[in-house]
Amino acid sequence: LAFIDESFQAPNQNPDSFYLITAAVIPKDQVLEVRKQLRILARGASWHTTESARSEAGRLQIQQLASYLARHCKPVIVVIDQIPESDRNAEAARAQAIRALLIELAQQHMYLTGTVVYEKRIPGYMQTHDEMIFKSIANGQNDANRLNVIGLSTKKEPLLWAPDIICWAYRQAYMGRNTTFFDELAKVASVIHLGQAGQKSTQSH
Repeated sequence: LAFIDESFQAPNQNPDSFYLITAAVIPKDQVLEVRKQLRILARGASWHTTESARSEAGRLQIQQLASYLARHCKPVIVVIDQIPESDRNAEAARAQAIRALLIELAQQHMYLTGTVVYEKRIPGYMQTHDEMIFKSIANGQNDANRLNVIGLSTKKEPLLWAPDIICWAYRQAYMGRNTTFFDELAKVASVIHLGQAGQKSTQSH
């Protein structure tokens, strides 16, 4: 199974834009144990990495969670290093990144009929756009068209905390803020950088 989340800086927020989307690939027979351990390490029924990072205790928790995930999942990260200025809210970049991630998962990390879980967005335009992205992939001629894609809330599925943690940790390293949170994850992660025309370059560990 794969659980996905994203982090980005859109052109209407900052000219130095980017889009990151992360999958935490977890073997089916370990899903229940990983979910249980995430709840224990997060010490609660809810989690959001950005909020936790505001305190020293929270940052220590993030380090512990990142270390655990480095041992129990395979992180796969797709990076768009620069979003065209015309894509002001980064929705086109999102579609490109999701498509690249799902194809990478189907080709390299999962069964072709595996399950991918993503965090549902706000009902309305955003969620409708996501449904259009996944429908286009399912109806297209690509290796990801048989994946089973499900949208859930992080309140209902703690395993969605995993890509949130990985994405936050990678963003800190990517922006040159702090590499320590991603150090252990970097040893097992696959990072794919997409070029302007969708070409990819891959770093695997």
